[in-house]
Amino acid sequence: MKKYKSSGSSIFLMEIILSILLFSAMLCICLQFIMKAHTLTHKTTRLERAVTTCSNVASVFESGDGSFDALLLEFPHAVSYGDFLLIYLDDNFLPCEPEAMKYTVLVSYDEECSVSRLSKVNITCTCESEEIYTISAGNYHRRTLAAEGGSDNE
Repeated sequence: MKKYKSSGSSIFLMEIILSILLFSAMLCICLQFIMKAHTLTHKTTRLERAVTTCSNVASVFESGDGSFDALLLEFPHAVSYGDFLLIYLDDNFLPCEPEAMKYTVLVSYDEECSVSRLSKVNITCTCESEEIYTISAGNYHRRTLAAEGGSDNE
């Protein structure tokens, strides 16, 4: 009777298959981490640009007279609709024409403002229908003697 001696090749083949499966599983996990990091980086960059843009719009409004005139001068492609203003921005958060816009900044007067000489606005940056960032800004109208009925020489 002949005894066949099995070679160790079948065990070696099983080790290689197991190593490939383990490597593939680790590769999938690492790729998921990379994709999640890329998505978070994109969202963080977009949020940072939205915060900067909204802060710039708030600064322009606060330095003006409480109307949208200063904003319309700073953002020439913005459109005023009475109680609110739309500023159109491209992919890089730069002002652009409405046809090339990807982001919008909505500047609207706050209805709940009870102080008579205070113009308060809410500034919201959106992408399509997703709200990215919102900030409030105010402009206090100073009282002058000429507005009170007196003269500036008194």
